[in-house]
Amino acid sequence: MFESFQKQLKLIERDSICECGACKTAPNLNLKFIAHYGMIQEIKVSQFTKCAGLDMIVAHRLLKNGIQSHEYILATSSCVDLSSLKQSPAGLTWQRSADEYPAIGSIEYQYALLDGVRSDIPDPPERIAPVIDLGEDSVSVEIEAPMIEVYQLVIDLDQRTRWMSGEERIDRPAITERVGLRHVCHFRGLAIEWVTVTSDIGVDAITYVEDGRVVEKDLPLRASYILKRLGQARTYLQFRLKWLCSPEAPREVTDQILADLGQSLATIKVLCE
Repeated sequence: MFESFQKQLKLIERDSICECGACKTAPNLNLKFIAHYGMIQEIKVSQFTKCAGLDMIVAHRLLKNGIQSHEYILATSSCVDLSSLKQSPAGLTWQRSADEYPAIGSIEYQYALLDGVRSDIPDPPERIAPVIDLGEDSVSVEIEAPMIEVYQLVIDLDQRTRWMSGEERIDRPAITERVGLRHVCHFRGLAIEWVTVTSDIGVDAITYVEDGRVVEKDLPLRASYILKRLGQARTYLQFRLKWLCSPEAPREVTDQILADLGQSLATIKVLCE
């Protein structure tokens, strides 16, 4: 479980395109395990079932202990005795200790640090930044807001229906915005499957790209958002459209999409300002 947790954090660190505090600090998350054996009681509170009793209190108190680490496995003596483990699992080095708790007394336990396990987990392969043709058809707007704030609104899929003209709803997985994320937008009666291709974030410019396919017509296309810092609180935002098929969609379809996106950028301007 610990290895899977750390591998997932490394993937989030590699693929995340979100610049919010939670996503940027996700790699700093830690995981610890408290294992205790004893009796518990179940208490019904409205529609919830809660565990209670002295041994549940013991397990909770053990979260505060004298171990000088934030990543470890701790198992009380009652748990270790019951498990009858003949060898240290995963080759961990176990140590004995005890802590004193008011109204409970001394609790003996064994623990193993997980720092070494974390350091042995390899980084995932680096993503190769693709060379992408963004197309020439475009609409743009200048916004009186910091570039990173405009960017955060653009990539937030849950906010798309607030500003995307013609957007009816978004179907998306419950994960943070990242490279490779797939979602489906329902746009003027059509379903468009999108995948996030890249997000190149620089100090003065950002390029965010999604590749999509109009399901009903089997038309592949590319949507690109180019942001440029014009000042501390001023941003240039451009949308570009490129068809990834030959022949391309009729020109009137392209013009309609650009008209919708022009309205969408105007709404982004209002929301950000």
